[in-house]
Amino acid sequence: MLKKIILIGSLLIAFVFEMLANLENISNRVEISTNVSHEENSSNIDFVDAADATRINRHNSNIMPEERIRTIVLSRVPGSRDVDIRHLKKEEDDGLTIFEGTLLYKELEYDFEIDAQTGDVRSWEIESIYD
Repeated sequence: MLKKIILIGSLLIAFVFEMLANLENISNRVEISTNVSHEENSSNIDFVDAADATRINRHNSNIMPEERIRTIVLSRVPGSRDVDIRHLKKEEDDGLTIFEGTLLYKELEYDFEIDAQTGDVRSWEIESIYD
């Protein structure tokens, strides 16, 4: 029976299952080989059960790629280019995956949040860079 899946970011690292052998509970861990050092990424390791992993995979499969989010942002600021996006980060907010970021163009700073599944702009703020 599958008990746990170990993820680093969205990379599957290992899964843990239990089986009955000689009337005793035996836990087994199967490692999936990667080129990623566990020491380098130990702060990013998440332990999730199989049901949660299914929900995570279903949720992540609907996430727009970062390039699409960049296109949405640039379309709202005519003349801006990709290099004008100074910050873009994918985050979780109230159960939703969003991209938040900053675009600097013609002495204005645009701070935004965009729904990563729908592409809807959740927040769009404009300020002078001198404020």
